Amino acid sequence: MLKLATEARRYVSADGFGHDGAGGQVSFAEPELGLSIAFVTNWMEAGDDQRETRIVNALRNVVLGLRDAYGAFWKQYGCSERLFS
Repeated sequence: MLKLATEARRYVSADGFGHDGAGGQVSFAEPELGLSIAFVTNWMEAGDDQRETRIVNALRNVVLGLRDAYGAFWKQYGCSERLFS
């Protein structure tokens, strides 16, 4: 089952959707960006595995940095205003 982004699991934008799995796995898509990501592991960690959270947060920071640097360019070529809010 695919899930929309929530405050507990925010992908890059509010339009992102995907699914978290056991052991820290995650896959999601960002249609506005033409981006999809999958992170899988060979084993399940005991306890709270934060690797996928760090990966998603790092990707969000990259996209937001690009948005800030090239926002006018992105808007000109059709990226939604939702990405910029």
